Amino acid sequence: MSLLIILIILWAAWNLFQDAISLALDAVPKHIDIEEVRGFLLSQPGVERIHDLHIWALSTSQVALTAHLIMSQGHDQEFILNLQNAFRQKFKINHTTFQIEDRDMEEGCETNCE
Repeated sequence: MSLLIILIILWAAWNLFQDAISLALDAVPKHIDIEEVRGFLLSQPGVERIHDLHIWALSTSQVALTAHLIMSQGHDQEFILNLQNAFRQKFKINHTTFQIEDRDMEEGCETNCE
């Protein structure tokens, strides 16, 4: 009987252990497809390319995202607000930061920007 209890405890602790490791490593949460996020960002009007896309869990229930968006034309506050709302609804990401850049700013990128 005690072996059964030990197995149940180990089984329950395994998921908690995996979540703790993912949080410690700032890994992309399991329920987020980073390629789907990348595609969604690239489908937005005016967005030509993106770089420095980072997604990580702040806790077991909160996710954060940062991205640099290369845009051919200006943007307004409404663009950012709409993008933030879309991420809340579509991906359940509540903490988003977008840095808007034009083509000239990207030329100074010294690392692989894609």
